[in-house]
Amino acid sequence: MKHKKDIIQLGVLVVLFIGICFGKTMWYAIFPTADSFGVKFNKERTRLGILPLPDNWTTEQGEKETKVWFPPAVDTGAVHREMKVVGVENDRIKYENDFILKPVPDKEELTIGYRFTDTTWNYALSSRLTHEKPYPVTRQQADSILDAWNFKHK
Repeated sequence: MKHKKDIIQLGVLVVLFIGICFGKTMWYAIFPTADSFGVKFNKERTRLGILPLPDNWTTEQGEKETKVWFPPAVDTGAVHREMKVVGVENDRIKYENDFILKPVPDKEELTIGYRFTDTTWNYALSSRLTHEKPYPVTRQQADSILDAWNFKHK
């Protein structure tokens, strides 16, 4: 009988030790927080005017709260969405950034960002001509750029 009690106590200590060492990793493997802001969040994105996350995009970020989503292989010479970054902290979405690339002729990239903390939009354009440094543009300028690129964003 005494050995049974010792075995139970040892088992409880092992479970506590595993929980302390690997609990967060196991929790996120079972319930990834940022995944709730993946494709499932598209209805809210549409409501806010944010580009939705296509269901064929993938991420390899594991349990991390910030996810970087990539499209399947595309024609690298055409204008396309290059990636979407979704930042989550303490189970709350903080920001999203969409990157739209026009590779030819000057590798121009338009970044559209939305901050959920203060509901603000940010737009930036970069290219080889700007030495890859992004500079801010207005929403009207961003829409104009996307129209000139013939990018269907609405």
